[in-house]
Amino acid sequence: MQVAMKNISDPVGLFYPVSSVNESVHNVVSQLRHIGQPLFLSNYEGETKLYPNNLTASVENQQKAKTFMGMVLPCRLENLGSPEFCQDHGIRYPYLGGSMAKGISSVKMAQEFGRAGMLGFFGAAGQSLEDVEAAITSLKQSAVPFGFNLIHSPSEPELEKSLVELYLHHEIRLIEASAFLSLTLPIVRYRTHGIYRNEAGEVVTPNRVIAKISREEVAARFFAPPPEKYLQQLIESGDLTSDQAEMAVEIP
Repeated sequence: MQVAMKNISDPVGLFYPVSSVNESVHNVVSQLRHIGQPLFLSNYEGETKLYPNNLTASVENQQKAKTFMGMVLPCRLENLGSPEFCQDHGIRYPYLGGSMAKGISSVKMAQEFGRAGMLGFFGAAGQSLEDVEAAITSLKQSAVPFGFNLIHSPSEPELEKSLVELYLHHEIRLIEASAFLSLTLPIVRYRTHGIYRNEAGEVVTPNRVIAKISREEVAARFFAPPPEKYLQQLIESGDLTSDQAEMAVEIP
């Protein structure tokens, strides 16, 4: 069996161009940088020509039509990632600004990320609880998507616990977990707080965690259900009901 392959230089069809582009290198590069619009290529009297924007596909007068050779497709920033991620977090672009400690990722930075259609995190590590609480107040008033950092503090477990209590008190629904080598009781408490089953029987977790991970085995722990020992401790402390603990085994 033989298969006839179309030569890449063969024309695709005919079209009426709306506008053309000056063929200087500067203008061609300039048009390519408009990544949100298509760029059409045609052959006109033996030379390749570029046409931006839309084309008139209907050809009534063959003499006015140009030979269509191909196109550069639009490459919008909104499409360079997961649309589900954008929908889940109420943003336009699937990009986030990770938190840098001691407020380097400041309230202002998180606000600007949110206003630009992205997701910014406040760098709570190394900050006092009072400063973090002030940042929470400011960001809540901004009415933009945002999150807060929770850094693993093995030498200061009470600080990690206090930060989680602060986030739960102020109903912070998204945290960025960093420097974790394994799961801890505070982060399991944050993740499972308020868990419930909806009318469709699906487990719903109001609190979300985005983890910065550098090791596969640590990532596996975050993708697995919470450890049983922590769920039991949360039941004993009254932070989780037995029913909620059963739901928690169905979530990462």
